[in-house]
Amino acid sequence: LEQDGLAPASINLRRTILRMVFQFAKDEGLIDEVPRIPKRLKVQQTRLRFLTEDEERRLIRAMPREHWKNLTRFILYTGLRVSEALSVRPMDRTNEGMQIKGKGGKVRTVPLSDTALSALPSSVYYEQRYFPHSYATYQKIFKTAVKEARLTDVTIHTLRHPCFSRLAMKNISATKIQALAGHSSITTTQRYMHLAPDYLDELAEAIG
Repeated sequence: LEQDGLAPASINLRRTILRMVFQFAKDEGLIDEVPRIPKRLKVQQTRLRFLTEDEERRLIRAMPREHWKNLTRFILYTGLRVSEALSVRPMDRTNEGMQIKGKGGKVRTVPLSDTALSALPSSVYYEQRYFPHSYATYQKIFKTAVKEARLTDVTIHTLRHPCFSRLAMKNISATKIQALAGHSSITTTQRYMHLAPDYLDELAEAIG
């Protein structure tokens, strides 16, 4: 896999799946021992890319139609994964926000700001999706808009980052951001915390 140029993170995922298969085989009595599997590869952490307010405006403006603009705005102000945003329906609304079924079937409630609420279409039936589009279609629209807006180093997953970055800059704790984002590991969430003013103040004070 390394020789084929596969990324370390992708190789690690396949390694984990392989170990699970062998562990299942052992538990079922099909094999005596789990064979030795190579160690996980070191994954180099990449720079966290998030959009500035100007870049957000340019991206939204580059979307071809109003419903694509609304979907983009909704993701930017909820931090939802694209697949999660595409699945939301009026029936998922609660007094607290929107119930989201994320990775691993875990359900979390995401609060809706006025900006996020304004992005939701009003004439949608209870069980219908607010944004009845496919991931592939939106991804195609997104790539074209990114190019038109002249943004660099931006992927569809980048849309999640501004929401959590804003929260970190307002000193919201990592555990609260983790709950909102649906991150399985706090390590993922901590990538945003260097933006928190208190974090920088504490470092400056410690350095003297």
